[in-house]
Amino acid sequence: MSAWLVVLSVSLVAAAVPGASLALVMRHTLGGGRKAGLLTMCGQSVSVAFYVALTLLGLGVVITKTPWLFNLIKWGGAACLFWMGVSAIRDSLRKKNLEQSEEDYRYTPFRDGLLVTILNPQVAVFFLAMFSQVVTPDITAGVKLLYGATAVGVGMVWFSCIVFLVSNQRVRKQLKAFEHIIERVMGGALLLLGIRVAVG
Repeated sequence: MSAWLVVLSVSLVAAAVPGASLALVMRHTLGGGRKAGLLTMCGQSVSVAFYVALTLLGLGVVITKTPWLFNLIKWGGAACLFWMGVSAIRDSLRKKNLEQSEEDYRYTPFRDGLLVTILNPQVAVFFLAMFSQVVTPDITAGVKLLYGATAVGVGMVWFSCIVFLVSNQRVRKQLKAFEHIIERVMGGALLLLGIRVAVG
């Protein structure tokens, strides 16, 4: 029970720390509404589940101990964050119709959510560090599944709450008035995160 609480608390802290995932979820929710935000969250969750599975199967160490593979993923992630950041800033400079329907939203939220997480090898490092503290050789597959489901589920619940908050009609209407500013801030944050991933 204490080990599960460690997984739960560490996962909560990791999900709540502002980063690329939060920036993307907010950006897509503001631009495309609740559906786009939830699709972004789903893409991120699939990537997290992938890294959790790799780590619990003992394969996560392959990434962290293989420099060329780690660097390949790292540089791919940095390039992805740069591209998303530039796209956000570019779109903020374009004149937008605030009454644009959600059906006209042209981005691909699921893809962005998937890429921003799966192209970050630090995610593998994080789960390797966390699970190494709680997973022992005698632990059962069922307990491993519980740990993995907890790590993935915490992120899903957290970002779903963010999506429902930002997509609230009143909140979204107020944020829409400053959409171009928010887009630039989000774009700048993604660029900075891209630099951090590249040099990290």
